[in-house]
Amino acid sequence: KVPKVEAVARLRQKAPKSKVIPHRKNPKSGGLLKKSAGYKQQGTAADFTGDSVNPGINGARKAKEENAKEKMMSMAELREQRRLEREEVAAFNIEAEQTRREVIELRKKLNERFRQSKLEREQRLRKERLAKVENEIEFKSQVHVDHKRTLKEQEDMRRRMSTDARAKLRKNHQEGKERMKLASI
Repeated sequence: KVPKVEAVARLRQKAPKSKVIPHRKNPKSGGLLKKSAGYKQQGTAADFTGDSVNPGINGARKAKEENAKEKMMSMAELREQRRLEREEVAAFNIEAEQTRREVIELRKKLNERFRQSKLEREQRLRKERLAKVENEIEFKSQVHVDHKRTLKEQEDMRRRMSTDARAKLRKNHQEGKERMKLASI
């Protein structure tokens, strides 16, 4: 950040320095100083020495001149104050604009960071769901294989029992036939 004082100093360097022009109501009139100078040229010997014939007139003239000088000085000071205020306002506006740009830049960074974290979170959730689905598929596949194996074992056992039972029946039938033969002899 640029301090206020430095910003004002920069603006002062850039701005052209205006010449202080005394304010007069009538620009055609020569002003009090020209009139008094004319009187001195026409005046008496007392005017050239600085002493007036009538001190009251001289005092009024001097008072008017001093009053005019004071007004010009106060107007010049007022203009200078206004110029300084304008420079301060300009410096403040520059600083406010810079702050606004910094806030916008910070907002952009935060939005980008938020978007990135949201994207990462969504990818992580997608991976977790995919892992759960894969685990479930693997589990169901394993259960299915185990179930098939169990069914096959049960079927094989039933076949063996059935084969054994038929073999037993055949054996009993054979033995019965032989006994009948032996009994008939």
